Amino acid sequence: MMTKRIGLEYLEVNQSQKEVTVNEAFNRLDLFVGLTVDNILSSPPSSASEGAAFLVGANPTGVFSGKKNYIAHYLNGAYEFYAPIEGMRIYVTSTKADYRYLGATWLKITEPNIQVVTSLPTNPVAGVIYMVTES
Repeated sequence: MMTKRIGLEYLEVNQSQKEVTVNEAFNRLDLFVGLTVDNILSSPPSSASEGAAFLVGANPTGVFSGKKNYIAHYLNGAYEFYAPIEGMRIYVTSTKADYRYLGATWLKITEPNIQVVTSLPTNPVAGVIYMVTES
Protein backbone atom coordinates (compact mmCIF):
# COMPACT_ATOMS: atom_id res chain seq x y z
CA MET A 1 0.00 0.00 0.00
CA MET A 2 1.05 3.58 -0.65
CA THR A 3 0.10 7.03 0.53
CA LYS A 4 -2.49 8.61 -1.77
CA ARG A 5 -0.74 11.84 -2.75
CA ILE A 6 2.98 11.28 -3.33
CA GLY A 7 3.08 7.49 -3.23
CA LEU A 8 5.19 6.77 -0.16
CA GLU A 9 5.19 3.02 0.48
CA TYR A 10 4.01 1.81 3.86
CA LEU A 11 6.17 -0.63 5.78
CA GLU A 12 4.65 -4.10 6.02
CA VAL A 13 4.79 -6.46 8.99
CA ASN A 14 7.85 -8.75 8.69
CA GLN A 15 9.02 -6.86 5.58
CA SER A 16 12.60 -7.58 4.58
CA GLN A 17 14.91 -4.72 3.55
CA LYS A 18 12.82 -2.04 5.29
CA GLU A 19 15.68 0.40 4.74
CA VAL A 20 15.06 0.35 0.97
CA THR A 21 11.42 1.40 1.41
CA VAL A 22 12.32 4.05 3.97
CA ASN A 23 15.19 5.46 1.87
CA GLU A 24 12.93 5.71 -1.21
CA ALA A 25 10.40 7.59 0.92
CA PHE A 26 13.13 9.97 2.16
CA ASN A 27 14.13 10.69 -1.47
CA ARG A 28 10.54 11.59 -2.38
CA LEU A 29 10.14 13.77 0.69
CA ASP A 30 13.45 15.48 -0.11
CA LEU A 31 12.04 16.40 -3.53
CA PHE A 32 8.47 17.33 -2.59
CA VAL A 33 9.02 19.33 0.61
CA GLY A 34 9.55 22.90 -0.63
CA LEU A 35 9.29 21.72 -4.24
CA THR A 36 12.01 23.41 -6.31
CA VAL A 37 13.34 22.42 -9.73
CA ASP A 38 16.38 23.65 -11.62
CA ASN A 39 14.73 24.36 -14.97
CA ILE A 40 11.92 23.55 -17.41
CA LEU A 41 13.32 21.21 -20.06
CA SER A 42 11.86 19.14 -22.90
CA SER A 43 14.94 16.93 -23.14
CA PRO A 44 17.29 15.80 -20.38
CA PRO A 45 20.54 17.72 -19.94
CA SER A 46 23.73 16.04 -21.15
CA SER A 47 24.85 15.74 -17.54
CA ALA A 48 22.75 16.15 -14.42
CA SER A 49 24.02 16.29 -10.87
CA GLU A 50 22.74 13.84 -8.30
CA GLY A 51 19.44 15.09 -6.85
CA ALA A 52 18.76 17.53 -9.70
CA ALA A 53 15.10 18.06 -10.55
CA PHE A 54 13.44 19.40 -13.68
CA LEU A 55 9.95 20.22 -14.85
CA VAL A 56 9.37 18.37 -18.14
CA GLY A 57 8.24 20.87 -20.77
CA ALA A 58 6.32 20.65 -24.05
CA ASN A 59 7.33 18.09 -26.71
CA PRO A 60 9.55 15.96 -24.47
CA THR A 61 12.26 13.78 -26.04
CA GLY A 62 14.70 11.08 -24.95
CA VAL A 63 14.02 9.64 -21.51
CA PHE A 64 11.57 12.54 -20.99
CA SER A 65 9.29 11.25 -23.81
CA GLY A 66 5.68 10.86 -22.71
CA LYS A 67 6.32 12.76 -19.46
CA LYS A 68 5.06 16.27 -20.35
CA ASN A 69 4.38 18.31 -17.16
CA TYR A 70 5.96 15.62 -14.95
CA ILE A 71 8.69 16.31 -12.40
CA ALA A 72 11.93 14.52 -13.33
CA HIS A 73 14.22 13.72 -10.39
CA TYR A 74 17.76 12.48 -11.13
CA LEU A 75 18.83 9.89 -8.56
CA ASN A 76 21.41 7.09 -8.66
CA GLY A 77 22.25 7.73 -12.31
CA ALA A 78 18.65 7.61 -13.61
CA TYR A 79 15.47 9.68 -13.69
CA GLU A 80 12.38 9.05 -11.61
CA PHE A 81 9.20 10.75 -12.81
CA TYR A 82 6.31 12.05 -10.73
CA ALA A 83 2.96 13.14 -12.09
CA PRO A 84 1.85 16.56 -10.86
CA ILE A 85 -1.11 16.90 -8.52
CA GLU A 86 -3.87 19.46 -9.15
CA GLY A 87 -3.01 22.65 -7.23
CA MET A 88 0.67 21.71 -6.76
CA ARG A 89 3.06 24.66 -6.56
CA ILE A 90 6.66 24.60 -7.78
CA TYR A 91 9.54 27.08 -7.88
CA VAL A 92 11.85 27.10 -10.94
CA THR A 93 15.27 28.46 -9.96
CA SER A 94 16.45 29.27 -13.51
CA THR A 95 13.51 31.63 -14.12
CA LYS A 96 13.06 32.67 -10.48
CA ALA A 97 9.33 32.07 -10.91
CA ASP A 98 6.57 30.13 -9.17
CA TYR A 99 4.15 27.91 -11.09
CA ARG A 100 0.91 26.19 -10.11
CA TYR A 101 -0.49 23.06 -11.75
CA LEU A 102 -4.12 23.72 -12.71
CA GLY A 103 -6.28 22.07 -15.34
CA ALA A 104 -3.53 19.83 -16.78
CA THR A 105 -0.98 22.63 -17.24
CA TRP A 106 1.61 24.60 -15.27
CA LEU A 107 0.66 28.28 -14.98
CA LYS A 108 3.15 30.96 -14.02
CA ILE A 109 2.06 32.79 -10.87
CA THR A 110 2.38 36.53 -11.25
CA GLU A 111 2.56 38.89 -8.32
CA PRO A 112 -0.13 41.56 -8.18
CA ASN A 113 0.77 45.22 -8.65
CA ILE A 114 0.07 46.69 -5.21
CA GLN A 115 0.47 50.39 -4.50
CA VAL A 116 0.28 51.86 -1.00
CA VAL A 117 -1.53 55.23 -1.06
CA THR A 118 -3.02 57.64 1.46
CA SER A 119 -6.21 58.04 -0.61
CA LEU A 120 -7.70 56.39 -3.66
CA PRO A 121 -6.66 58.02 -6.93
CA THR A 122 -9.20 59.95 -9.01
CA ASN A 123 -8.34 57.83 -12.06
CA PRO A 124 -7.38 54.35 -10.84
CA VAL A 125 -5.29 52.18 -13.16
CA ALA A 126 -6.73 48.84 -14.26
CA GLY A 127 -4.94 45.87 -12.73
CA VAL A 128 -3.52 47.83 -9.78
CA ILE A 129 -4.51 47.01 -6.22
CA TYR A 130 -4.56 50.10 -4.00
CA MET A 131 -3.93 49.73 -0.30
CA VAL A 132 -5.04 52.84 1.54
CA THR A 133 -3.23 53.72 4.74
CA GLU A 134 -3.88 56.47 7.23
CA SER A 135 -1.75 59.57 6.77
